[in-house]
Amino acid sequence: MKKPASIYVIGWLFVAVGTLTGCAAFRRTLVSLVLTDETLAHMREFEGKGLQADDPRAIDLGWRLSFSMVEYVKLVAVVKFFVAVSAILGGVAFLRLRSWSRYLLQALCWLWIVYAVGFSVPLLRSVPPVAFWGALDWKAGTYFMLTLVTGLLMLAGFIVPAVVIIFALRGQTVGGAMTPDSKEAAV
Repeated sequence: MKKPASIYVIGWLFVAVGTLTGCAAFRRTLVSLVLTDETLAHMREFEGKGLQADDPRAIDLGWRLSFSMVEYVKLVAVVKFFVAVSAILGGVAFLRLRSWSRYLLQALCWLWIVYAVGFSVPLLRSVPPVAFWGALDWKAGTYFMLTLVTGLLMLAGFIVPAVVIIFALRGQTVGGAMTPDSKEAAV
């Protein structure tokens, strides 16, 4: 029995995403080596202070969330390494038709969705209603428009593929290829 194309696509996708996540975790680790306590203290002092009330950064939850992630850079690096190793191992096991890999890849997809919602919702919440944009200068209006587009692209770009992959992982094509009766599952 030949493996369905979805096995190859999903398996290699997770290997690639895991590799990119590992590179991001390595970069995050390098950043944590460069950050000193003095730099973090300066960033905490700057966060939200000294900004004018009409400055979009003063009320932007997404900006403050990104800013606070710097304080937990080492924890974020460890989590990214764990996710990267899980994605690579899950992708390889999926290519080898190991049934447990379906559950691991589904869990990673759900984590992907939580991550996307966790970062895009604060971005979208920070955008004032469009009716107020006329009162803003062009810089603030442009900033809020870009924030809105970024939040919507994060939702569409991360959540839609994850949901499609979850449905594929739960589908009959993948399920049939993962059964113990198939010749390749025993290999």
